[in-house]
Amino acid sequence: MWEIEIEDILLDYGLEAEILYYVYNKSFITYQKKINYFVIPTIIINSITGALLFDQRVKDILIISYILASFNIITAIMTTLLKFFNYIDLLSQCKILSLSYLSLFEDIKLTLMKRPEHRPNDLEYLENIKKRREDLYNNFSIIQDSIRKDFKSRHKDIILPLKLNHISKIQIYGRNIESIYSKTPSSHSIEV
Repeated sequence: MWEIEIEDILLDYGLEAEILYYVYNKSFITYQKKINYFVIPTIIINSITGALLFDQRVKDILIISYILASFNIITAIMTTLLKFFNYIDLLSQCKILSLSYLSLFEDIKLTLMKRPEHRPNDLEYLENIKKRREDLYNNFSIIQDSIRKDFKSRHKDIILPLKLNHISKIQIYGRNIESIYSKTPSSHSIEV
């Protein structure tokens, strides 16, 4: 039989997975735009310079040859900067994490929607979910401040996961710990 506490834990994990899906999907879109800022101008410049180099009249004019060479240097710089900023790897990481967190969310959501007798064993399922979360945490990618701030401004009523630079309160079964969090830090000190 499923315990309410395990359902509550899974509910928290599901919400966390949904939030992290959201922010990693936003990160994926942001990195895709940043990559396009480098790739599209490079394609255009390379296409134009390549086409102009086939024209013998253009090759004979020294100033145009210098301009075309300058454009090739600019595209080389843009390609190097794209590699330096590591946007392509970050894009790939965010896509993988986004899809993985979506899969985790959907798994938890569908399991909790079933009647308890149609669910897998509660403790085994919880351990499986904890293992999947741990694996995802090991592949953590930094979330941009702008995305984190945007999420916080849109969803003020949701407690953010620790990955989003938010300190969470710990709940102890059967105890009201709100009073502990409202005390000053010095009142928590332990005398030795």
